[in-house]
Parts: sequence; structure tokens; C-alpha cells
Amino acid sequence: MKISVVIPLFNKKDTILRSLNSVLKQTVLPEEIIVVNDGSTDGSEGFVTMLNHPLIRLLSQPNEGVSAARNRGIVEAKGDWIAFLDADDYWDVDFLETIINLKERFTQADIIFTSYRYVDSNKTSLPKHTFAKGEGFLTDYFKHAYRGSPPIHTDSVCVSKRALLHVGLFPVNVKIGEDLLTWARLAIAYKIAYSNSIKSNYSFPISVNSTTVFRLPDEEDVVGDELVNLLSLVPDKKTYCDLRKYISHWHKMRLHLFIHNNLRSQSNKEYLQCIKFNVFNYKAHLLFYYSFLPGFLKKITMKIMSSSFK
Repeated sequence: MKISVVIPLFNKKDTILRSLNSVLKQTVLPEEIIVVNDGSTDGSEGFVTMLNHPLIRLLSQPNEGVSAARNRGIVEAKGDWIAFLDADDYWDVDFLETIINLKERFTQADIIFTSYRYVDSNKTSLPKHTFAKGEGFLTDYFKHAYRGSPPIHTDSVCVSKRALLHVGLFPVNVKIGEDLLTWARLAIAYKIAYSNSIKSNYSFPISVNSTTVFRLPDEEDVVGDELVNLLSLVPDKKTYCDLRKYISHWHKMRLHLFIHNNLRSQSNKEYLQCIKFNVFNYKAHLLFYYSFLPGFLKKITMKIMSSSFK
């Protein structure tokens, strides 16, 4: 199992060394570390060059977005497995060792992941997962994906290169959810193994509160459309039903963002999509009713709702 680590880099001069050092301190080192400098303007690439480490390959390209940077790294990787790490996140020292041990036990898996923790400026928190066992095959990915936090986070997963190439890598020109679509495509076609052990750290620069500015979703919902296309590929009725609920969950996330940017027509459209795929999506109903509250009541409930709808 030869693992190439792919790190997309765009203006992360304050954190890129922490990310790289977390890889270089692994109990089992990777085959290589590919840093794809995606048009940084703050000199981030200079910190990579400064390390002058034989495992590190620095590639540079004009700014094309995180998906294009990851795709470049995947295509140029020498390893047959790809582990991803964002330039502001970091691993525990035994992340790669845990991945390799999982592959030895679950040899049929093409996607292997560990659990992760959220780290913001004030605290550390854990994702909301509902796995029954400490480790094993994840046979109901979409069920877990719509019931809690994303089972797979980009910084906590290692995927066979052949599987990534087969599903078409990461979609480019998508601002939000490009990784979620890739995991969904992989989950349809390949076996997934996991460990509940927390080995990866996903950094938030700030804690979520009533003044947080939320990004707008893509106007053209590429992710939602492609998730609908996956319905024709699911192998059984249970997965079909779970995927429909996951699609509703996706539109609920878009609904959340549109509401907090005060875009009424887009919010209405997303709400209709939510109930189209799962009329019992109670969080979508609550969000929709919340959108009609006066501004001062929205501020009071914002913090609670944000933690509930991650």
C-alpha cells in the first residue's frame, strides 16, 4: 500500500507548516507528499520550499480551485492510494498507520477513513456519528450521511487511486459540496472501511455564532443534480431510500445557507426540494418556519440551530 498525500495550497502561509509537519511526523511515512500550490498570493509556497524535504513535491498552477488542485495531485501521484490533507488541517501522528492497519484487516475496501474532530478558535468538538462498532465495513453510508455529520471528511480518508479515477475525481467549478459528491459516487461503487478512532483535525478559523457570514451555495446545483443521477445506480431499495433522504439533507443544507443570506425565493425552492425527496425531513420544516421569524428572534436562535444543522 503506497500512499501519496495530496495537499491543495491557497494562501495558507500561517498553517501550511503545521499540516506538513503532521505528515512528516507520522509513525509510518507516506510514499510522497504532493503540495499543489493553487495560485497563492501570500507566499505560502515559500514555506514549503523552505522545508527542502525529499518526500515533498511542490507543483504550481494558476488559481483553479480546490478540486482542480486535488485532481492535479491525484493524477501525478506515484502511490496507488491517495490521502488528502487541507493546508490548514492536521493529523494525529498515527493517522497513516491506522489507515494501513485497516486496509490489512478489510482488504476489499477502496475507501478507508477514521473519525475526526472539529477544532475552532475556542474549543474542540466531535462529529455526530452513529456507527454501531468501533471499526468495520460501512454498508449504509447514506443513512449515516443524512442522520449526522458527514461520515467521511477530506482530511480523514484514504482512497485507492483507481477508484478516484473511475468516479471522475472531484468536480471542478463547484464552491460547496464537491467532496460530498465524490464520496457519494465512491459509496455507490466501492466498499468502505472505517475506524471510530479520532486521527484527524479539521480546523475552523472562528466559532459559529449569530454574526457568522455564510457562503452562498452555487447558483447551479451541480451536486444536487448529480446526486439525483446516482439514484439510477443504487444496488438495492434500502440504499435508494437512504439516498433520497440524503438528497433531501443536501437541499436542507442549501436551504440553511439561503435563509441566512435572506434570499427568500431561493429558500422556497430549496424547501420544496427537501420535501420532494423526504417529506418527513423535520429539520427542513423547522428551518423554513424559522425563516419567517423577526430578525431579533433569528439572532437568538441562530447559535442553537447552527450546531444542530451541521
